[in-house]
Amino acid sequence: MVPFHSRCPAGPAEATFGFEVAPGGALAPGQYAVEELYCDEPACDCRRALLRIVPRGKSVPVLASISYGWETPEFYERTLSGDSEAARAITCGCLDPLNQKSPIAPVALKIFQSAVAGNEFGRHLKTRYRQFRATLRTSR
Repeated sequence: MVPFHSRCPAGPAEATFGFEVAPGGALAPGQYAVEELYCDEPACDCRRALLRIVPRGKSVPVLASISYGWETPEFYERTLSGDSEAARAITCGCLDPLNQKSPIAPVALKIFQSAVAGNEFGRHLKTRYRQFRATLRTSR
């Protein structure tokens, strides 16, 4: 997985999605960014992103690494050898077991699921995935 901006530089206005946490919650109050990473294997069409939740303006600490897919659960079920539970989890956003996370990752995931995940964000990721994939075809 490679950061979107490493292949598709963008202006600051469209740099990242994010969310804000008010005082009194399990996460420190402030703004958080959702950094997007995509698969750079030319033969792969996984249609998912690895999303890192970080304090806005910083690349560390990574609070959570979330696997998120914008297609239907049935699409992921086919690619996951029939694992319907994992397919549903990806379409809601789930903690990625292989990447960085903090002890408060489950809290960050819940905030992501309620504040960021959804149709608008799915459309955003789908568009960015296509932009990212187009760079793979032109650079190899």
